[in-house]
Amino acid sequence: MSKLFCLAVIALLPLRALAVPMAGVGQAEADKCEQEINALTSDILSKYATSLAGMLTAYQKAADLESALTVRSEISRLKSEQMLTEQSFVAEPKTLRELQAQTYGKIRDFSAQILQTHLPKLTELKKSLTVEGKLDEAVAIRELAGQLQDKFGATVRLNSGVPVPAETLLQDYAADKTRADKLYKGKRLTISGSVAGFQQDPADENNYYVYLTAKGNSSLVQCSFPKQNLNIKEEKQGLGNVVLSIAPKKAAAKPGSDTKVFKGMNMNVQGMCEGLDKWILITKCSLPGS
Repeated sequence: MSKLFCLAVIALLPLRALAVPMAGVGQAEADKCEQEINALTSDILSKYATSLAGMLTAYQKAADLESALTVRSEISRLKSEQMLTEQSFVAEPKTLRELQAQTYGKIRDFSAQILQTHLPKLTELKKSLTVEGKLDEAVAIRELAGQLQDKFGATVRLNSGVPVPAETLLQDYAADKTRADKLYKGKRLTISGSVAGFQQDPADENNYYVYLTAKGNSSLVQCSFPKQNLNIKEEKQGLGNVVLSIAPKKAAAKPGSDTKVFKGMNMNVQGMCEGLDKWILITKCSLPGS
């Protein structure tokens, strides 16, 4: 399994310390993030160990020798390695595999949530240092943010069809454009986010823009919908509100075949990531299932 698809949920080796003195604030922020994630991981794995002990007892009482041996082996592995990865998952018994997947998912998701509370602070520090002309310090902060993302970031499975949150996309590009390009640029994504607005492409009447964002983020993901395959029109509602109607041309005549888009709604968009210009650019967009 490639590095991108494998998340080692506990890695207690400290992140590489920054050599630049002015980056001490960033190092402290990264250390705080890592400590919170490690504490959370330890707590979840402790509960996992308790569940394993109960499962072992149940299989013993049921005289299920093979399952009991497998659970006992997992208890021993956990005690030795103090981590849970996808490579640790067993095929049978299914009850154990389901517990492993559930535990792994909790650690992965909660770790990513903690990471997302600290990354914006590192990103702002990087920007401030850049404005002040302290470029080496800014580079060091960027590298530190990348270390955190590689170590604790949620696994990105672009070919799974699972939507990439606009928040993740925006923060990844804000933290390290080069790293984000390697993950996303040139690939077709499904993106989920809140609609910040929409407008006709001022330079091309054959395209229409829908802008996605995330709570507390002023940056945008610009999704370009081509009109050659879609019927796109604005519709005025009561109190001066405007919604956007998007429908495949092949189904445009069918009642209810269109999707109504309005500011503030959450929606999923599929499209090709072209990287970061003023906004993150997503082209050749369509709606999932259309």
